[in-house]
Amino acid sequence: MNPTLTLKEALFPLKESSKSAIADADCESFDEIQEYLHLNRDIERDLRVLLEAVKNSDSKKLFLVCGNVGDGKSHLLASIRLKNPELLNGITLHNDATESSEPDATFIDELTQLLAPFSSQSIAQGNEKIVLAINLGTLNNFLSSDEGNRFSELKTYVKSNKILEVGDILECQFDENSPFQFVNFCDHNLFYLTEDGPVSELIETALERVVSKDGPFYVAYENQKNTSPPNCPICFNFEALQTAFIRKKISSLLIECIIKGEITISIRALYNFIYELIIPVDLEPLDYQAAIKRIKNYKNGDFLQNIIPNYIFLHPKLSYLFKEIKKLDPASRRGESLDNAIIELTVSTSPLRIVNQYIPPGKISDNLSQILSNKNPNNNHVNTFIRAAFFWQKEDNILFQNTEYETYMSLMLGWYSGDGKTLKPLYNLVQQAAISWRGQAGTGRINVDIGRQQLEYRISEDVNIKPDPPTPPMNLAESKCKFNAFLPVKFIVGHKKFQLTVTYKLYALVCKISNGYRPTSLDHSNFVVFDDFVKNIATAGDGHKKVFFTESSNGRQFILELDDFGDFCFNEVAA
Repeated sequence: MNPTLTLKEALFPLKESSKSAIADADCESFDEIQEYLHLNRDIERDLRVLLEAVKNSDSKKLFLVCGNVGDGKSHLLASIRLKNPELLNGITLHNDATESSEPDATFIDELTQLLAPFSSQSIAQGNEKIVLAINLGTLNNFLSSDEGNRFSELKTYVKSNKILEVGDILECQFDENSPFQFVNFCDHNLFYLTEDGPVSELIETALERVVSKDGPFYVAYENQKNTSPPNCPICFNFEALQTAFIRKKISSLLIECIIKGEITISIRALYNFIYELIIPVDLEPLDYQAAIKRIKNYKNGDFLQNIIPNYIFLHPKLSYLFKEIKKLDPASRRGESLDNAIIELTVSTSPLRIVNQYIPPGKISDNLSQILSNKNPNNNHVNTFIRAAFFWQKEDNILFQNTEYETYMSLMLGWYSGDGKTLKPLYNLVQQAAISWRGQAGTGRINVDIGRQQLEYRISEDVNIKPDPPTPPMNLAESKCKFNAFLPVKFIVGHKKFQLTVTYKLYALVCKISNGYRPTSLDHSNFVVFDDFVKNIATAGDGHKKVFFTESSNGRQFILELDDFGDFCFNEVAA
């Protein structure tokens, strides 16, 4: 790398808009930077094993390398082509199936031509071998098209292996008797489930690669450090990421975004995030001299706004990752311990003592420590103190408890470790929330939705909801890397069975309901899956035999039921 580059210029290959950010498996563009940034993943082992088997097979094979946009399929294939070209001997490699190489043809036309040897008409002849890197959306669109009808065996294979479904995770094993093989990047998470909480070596390694003293970007950092003002936020952010504890903290934030926001993070998006985290948005469009001039005119507030503890939570418009992280801003939380710490800081005659009480001395720069020690802190100072305490907090710091999230991750670990009893508390929460979803109706009863809001009466029925625990996956590994980011629950009502997948958002809602929260019409709109679940449970209740009417004004209750002769009887229930 050119030693005269500024740090922003050196880091530019991390951006999604950079040509170097995308490795094309059909060309030789896998450069030194991409090689350095390459992250070893579990799926790479699976991919190499299957490629070896496909190469050695005597029969025709179509190997689907599936996933989402930007998750590293192209990059990984380019890496294999560079390091182990022998694995692709005799194999046609087709990458980026979302576009056609012919201007007048669609991607469906190109796929139809490429996969012609695997059509129903030709699949029994020949010994062609094709590796196809394809996004799941593209695969679904192709198989759903008119041309896709010519590939009935491929359709059956994709359906039987649930490649397009979110749910069961199947092991990718080579099958010599099948013309089709697959590996799915979506089944491999960026993080592991462990007894100490979720951990992502992948994210931490990506962060470390960027700031390592042995990496290609460090010389540019040193040059900028020597020529920039001491309050350069770019240098501050680069230095902050050199601390393993900060990298772990950012990794934890991103994992929390994945779970709470129900998002995916591609390797491409991860490196783009790191670039945007180091280079503040107000300096990014400026050349070096203009950036230095602006930094020299910074006031303390400008510097504070552009360093990681603040910056990471203040720019939701930068990307979907920053938008999700904004929701986790510790400065927006409130609790007794945190409120007391803020009061101590604002009234103390020795703010530095309070800062050192919550942030270990020496962990933050002298420049930041001096700013936080201001005897007349404004909101900017207070928020910076909160966020800095969040990032550099002592191990026994109790300012930022995240009990609900930690409990959910513990449930995930237990379930995917094979302990079915782990979900027992969750069953109780879901059952209670289902009963209360339409308002309180009494023990063992659920309100009936008749399609029109009733103000004078509440109509309810008896419903007997019994847990029907599914069989947990058998996974005895100490850490879990293949799992779904939700939990399954099943119930029996009468003779019918119902199942529900509980995401973190739904888990947070049922926890609120258990604490007395009453669901709003917006909740019913936002949680349509749960609303349908409750609706299905209600249809399996005893409403066809007996219905209760309760007067809203005075609580008087009546019952409409069938007697032994099949006649309807309407009576008041004795108080």
